[in-house]
Amino acid sequence: MLKPQPNYFYTEVLVKIDGTFSHLTNGFSRNDDVNLKLAILGAPGSGKSTLSAGLLYFSKLFLFKADAVPEVAKWDYYKGVDFTSEDYEYEKFNNQKNLEDIYPDNLDITICDAPLIISAIYAAYYRGDDHQIAKDMLELAKKEKDRYTHFLVSRKLVKFENFGRNETESQSEQIHAKTLEILERLQINYTVINRYDDHIPIQILAMIGAVGKNKEIDHHQSSLLERTDLLKTQEITQ
Repeated sequence: MLKPQPNYFYTEVLVKIDGTFSHLTNGFSRNDDVNLKLAILGAPGSGKSTLSAGLLYFSKLFLFKADAVPEVAKWDYYKGVDFTSEDYEYEKFNNQKNLEDIYPDNLDITICDAPLIISAIYAAYYRGDDHQIAKDMLELAKKEKDRYTHFLVSRKLVKFENFGRNETESQSEQIHAKTLEILERLQINYTVINRYDDHIPIQILAMIGAVGKNKEIDHHQSSLLERTDLLKTQEITQ
């Protein structure tokens, strides 16, 4: 006798969000029709990962469909890849782009730990602006820069640590300067984040239009958010 197969269907879920995390959301509520792709830049040890993690955490508190794209170069560092290879920047760029392209376009918020213009920054810093690899990476950056809605640059948000990076603190300072230089050459508007606490991620989400201060609500009604993707119910057939 054949074992019957379960049929899956999605159940509509209504999630109450007003008041649940009010001690964390500071009187802000999510806006509708949000579709943002954030490019997070920052020199080594500047707090880029801390900023990305904070933005993802608070995006989830507001029940946005949000995710973060990790940095391929960090994986390469742990694997012991030769960063000085002539082909490395090309390979890293392609690998980062392929990884980023996996994430669906319909996410409310996508946080990119290593936006594609980062290769132009490091190629120019390590090889010089006139090196062919640096020129190639700058051209690729020009082609890909419009995939992001906002550029954020972290600046000494945490104490510098050597763990997990090749550069010293003084080199990190130079890379920060090179980052701003490349952003200017690419004619990209950007915001430098030079302080971090629990309020900064919400302030950034407000700045980019993802959240806003709560409007006056009818207290006789519950503020409910419909999320049909949060629960999958399994129907067991007899």
